[in-house]
Amino acid sequence: MIHFFRRIRKKLLSQTRFSKYLIYAIGEIFLVVIGILIALSINNRNDIIKEKWIEKGLLIQLKDDLKTGDLSDIQTNFRIHTQLGQSLNTIIQWLESDSPMNDSLGNHFSIINRVSRFLQTTSAYKTLEVEGIRFIKNDTLRNNLINYYERTTNHYLQLESEYHDLRWHMFKTLNSKHFKASIELDVTKDWDGTTMTPNNAQKLKVDEEYLFFLKTMKYKNETFLIGFIKNHELTILSLLDQIERELASKRFENNNALFK
Repeated sequence: MIHFFRRIRKKLLSQTRFSKYLIYAIGEIFLVVIGILIALSINNRNDIIKEKWIEKGLLIQLKDDLKTGDLSDIQTNFRIHTQLGQSLNTIIQWLESDSPMNDSLGNHFSIINRVSRFLQTTSAYKTLEVEGIRFIKNDTLRNNLINYYERTTNHYLQLESEYHDLRWHMFKTLNSKHFKASIELDVTKDWDGTTMTPNNAQKLKVDEEYLFFLKTMKYKNETFLIGFIKNHELTILSLLDQIERELASKRFENNNALFK
């Protein structure tokens, strides 16, 4: 094709037909420009499709982290803190009553010493930070993801830390006075058979500081943690729903030839 145009150009020049040659030259330039535009269009389309596949991969990773990591962990935390709250109520009622010590209370004393911490899964979000948050095209979803990972979870962890600082003070200063051992139990184990029996039930009952700390723990557990845990769970569920809808709304082409 190139040789064909060269022959035409040479013939026109030899015949000194400048006007025709000029028209030919303009036409040749026009064809070159059209070719460049077509090539750019193909490249742009390839780039768009590549970005869509990157976005799809990131969304799937985020969905997996949120569902199998954060959601599962926060639901476990909720179950533990619900049971902890029930045991706190049982012990406080016993402390404020004339009832004697019984075997079931030992299990409740053990339960209120359990440790439960939220462990966030961030591998997908860290990948997103490296690849570029710009790959998430939906502005609302992108902003909600940033807010969840950068602000919401940090607030939750701060409240959780304050709660555990309070518990640690109780373990350190009060449990050692009234129990044979002050321990934090492994949350991966079954606690049903674990008990903590006070050295002297009557002395424990008249310890107003111990009662005050249990009531403070109860308040923190119900007002901050259980309430905030449920809000955190709802936030995660909302993000999962947004990601599902975003994946369903997009058409991710499966044409490998466009990537060559």
